[in-house]
Amino acid sequence: MVVIECPYCDEDIELNDEVYGMFECPFCGDDFEWNRESAQTKGLFGPWDFWIGLICPFLPSGLGILFSLVFFYGWDSVIGVFLSFLIWPLVALGFAIFGFIKKVDSWLFGAIISLVLSILSMFLLLSF
Repeated sequence: MVVIECPYCDEDIELNDEVYGMFECPFCGDDFEWNRESAQTKGLFGPWDFWIGLICPFLPSGLGILFSLVFFYGWDSVIGVFLSFLIWPLVALGFAIFGFIKKVDSWLFGAIISLVLSILSMFLLLSF
């Protein structure tokens, strides 16, 4: 027996080891496809999940930094850049938690790298 997770309702479904093809979820009634080869080739890195977890947490911070540098002057600009840097680790932590809960390893890995980069850049910012 193999236990898989329904791609629609996230409930655990037990299937025999030798079966593959189209199945109907007993919980939600949606059809899904299962074959052992695709489950075995699923690695740590998805095609886009890693990049989403890595880049998306930086986007709100990057936009905040750009906005602060373009529209503010003096101490207002410095405070805006600092507050924008604080957004990055918070969003990266949220992405990491989401990747952990949904069991998307590549999303989680990208978010953890983004979190580490945000902390390193915060130390770099504070050192100047």
